[in-house]
Amino acid sequence: MLTLWSMFFSCAGILFLLSIIRRWMFDKLSRFPGPWIASYTGLYRAYYDVIRSGCLLTQLEKLHEEYGPVVRIGPNELHFQSSAAYFDIYCHGNLTKEPTLYNSFPFHEASISYVDRQDAARRRELLGPLFSRTAILKFEFVIQEKIDRLIARLEENNGDVFDFHMAIRSATIDIIAQYCFASSFHALDFERFQHPILVGLQTGVTSSWILKYIPVMLTALENAPDWLIDCLPRENQFFRDMRLYAAKQIEMYLASPDCLNLADQQTIFHHLLSSPRNKPSQTSLMGETMALLAAGHDTVGGAFTVGAYHILSNVKIHQRLVRELQDIWPDPHSPMTYETLEKLPYLTAVIKESLRLSHAGVVSNLPRVTGEPMNIGGYDIPRGTVVSMSAVFMHWNPSIFHEPLVFNPERWLKPNSADLSKYLVSFSRGSRMCLGSLAWCELYLLFGHIFRRMNLTPVKIAEKDYKTFRDFFVPVWDGNRLHIRVNPMSDD
Repeated sequence: MLTLWSMFFSCAGILFLLSIIRRWMFDKLSRFPGPWIASYTGLYRAYYDVIRSGCLLTQLEKLHEEYGPVVRIGPNELHFQSSAAYFDIYCHGNLTKEPTLYNSFPFHEASISYVDRQDAARRRELLGPLFSRTAILKFEFVIQEKIDRLIARLEENNGDVFDFHMAIRSATIDIIAQYCFASSFHALDFERFQHPILVGLQTGVTSSWILKYIPVMLTALENAPDWLIDCLPRENQFFRDMRLYAAKQIEMYLASPDCLNLADQQTIFHHLLSSPRNKPSQTSLMGETMALLAAGHDTVGGAFTVGAYHILSNVKIHQRLVRELQDIWPDPHSPMTYETLEKLPYLTAVIKESLRLSHAGVVSNLPRVTGEPMNIGGYDIPRGTVVSMSAVFMHWNPSIFHEPLVFNPERWLKPNSADLSKYLVSFSRGSRMCLGSLAWCELYLLFGHIFRRMNLTPVKIAEKDYKTFRDFFVPVWDGNRLHIRVNPMSDD
């Protein structure tokens, strides 16, 4: 028996040694620096994602400090740091999405998950009109209704302390649901803004990397029977509840296509079901619905919350923003439109700075695969290499943004601000960038109405809040969430 075990371990050791020699001799990325273990196994990345709980981005910063502008972080993966590399990766038409990350999302056959560029282009062509400026301006009154409802809820109990993080996301999830599906969760009407689906989305995000590295868990979650889901705490049932909400919408339109003609507004189903030749499957409709709900509420919610924290932490910024709003809006009880607000230079600067420091939600490095040998950031990269760069390295680059961790709206008012705008990549760049037009409208209306019509005081605020975060595809910020107290408005 001892001899058999000795032979087993000897053979295993020889095979391991041979694999190292083979990789060393035929390694196409051997000239790129990085931790030696990363060149042999993807577990290096998994360690920081899962075991260190969202610390890969922090580790990447350390690796670039040690190794320079390009670092090897996997057997076939490179991460870059320079702005030139970012545009080479995300604006070049010959790179495709690397499927491992996108297959871990519960958004099967959705635009965000498509690896094939043609599939993504066809879906974008169908959804594009829904997110056009014309469509958004027609829908502006509904966004305004949700913001009015948010303000009314906050003012119902002047002097109370509210979790602003959840209050804003209650508004944004109702807006994206109403915009895309002509119905909402009515999250704004829940006590303390604690809608179970919204609570689940916020608490469940820290499990995202587990689904990437153990994909069978996603399959199990999608196919778990209701009786088993019902045994979980209420906030952990959000995934099932979101799927049920989406399925209800889909089944209604598939069973009765005439419902499309009776709807009060255009929805994603009007656009996705409009072409008989490219009609999506039920799985694809479910995936697109789930993706829009998840991304649509958190992008705007994150940008506004981070911006509001910095505004309320800085008296000069707060006063200047309110002054600009008062100048064009003497009576806060009168209506104010998106088209008027978007012309305000300081408000625009505040929104851009909020997007820069929040990264509009996505902080992970989004992997792409080179379709042919190409030059990225001045480096010759072999065909079939996985390459990526986190937007954080663009937004926090001191050579582009002076004192990058400082919330400074005035940087967007300087003569070179037009050039600076190309480095704002909150919605990514290139043909796979997010359709951010709805988000811009929401942000203008939210910042404008809340800071003109409300008197807010921050509570539970500390210097470390909203300064650092852990990377779970989206940021999970360290420190306290922003809590606010609503005070009576003084006469203007």
